[in-house]
Amino acid sequence: MMYDAHIREDGTKQTVEEHLEGTAERCASFAAAFGEEKRGKLLGYAHDIGKTSQEFQKRLLGGPKVDHATAGALECGKMRGKCSILALCTFYWTYK
Repeated sequence: MMYDAHIREDGTKQTVEEHLEGTAERCASFAAAFGEEKRGKLLGYAHDIGKTSQEFQKRLLGGPKVDHATAGALECGKMRGKCSILALCTFYWTYK
């Protein structure tokens, strides 16, 4: 199932996958400046993973505001010390 991350005023949609891929690349690029490219990429993937919830998908259609940001932080916290891009990617594809 595809989940949407954004719906623009003109109706154009961006999927969660597209959003996270783009954000992960940008974060990796920024973090490369201080030698943390892999962690930057991981955080980019994690930051909006909560947008795969049914509650957030309803929000995009005019539903009430929901906390979509905490999910990624919680997963990173669970993986602390064993965190890797592979672990988060596996979680991401399972979660959605």
